[in-house]
Amino acid sequence: MSSNNVSRTIADAGDFPAFKKELREAFSIAVIEQYGELPNGPIPDDDDLASFMSALGAMVLRILSDGRRVGGAVVTIDEETHHNTLDLFFLKVGEHGDGLGHKA
Repeated sequence: MSSNNVSRTIADAGDFPAFKKELREAFSIAVIEQYGELPNGPIPDDDDLASFMSALGAMVLRILSDGRRVGGAVVTIDEETHHNTLDLFFLKVGEHGDGLGHKA
């Protein structure tokens, strides 16, 4: 396991296009491994991704390793009930196997 310093930071709107691209690349690999091919259109599609990222209480987070972007997550925080959810989580293609997901 790597000794990289893993942290999380809130993504800014200017990072959303890269975040979406990296998430879709990571998800595509998993879909192809499971089903052999991708359906028509991106995974997740624009509407689903927008609904996760703009939901009430949603936070779009960047996962960093020694300050370098290695993945991301969308979490929903309910300040009232404290029932929070991890809606989306990914590591960029090529960033698997060093324990970064576990550390994040």
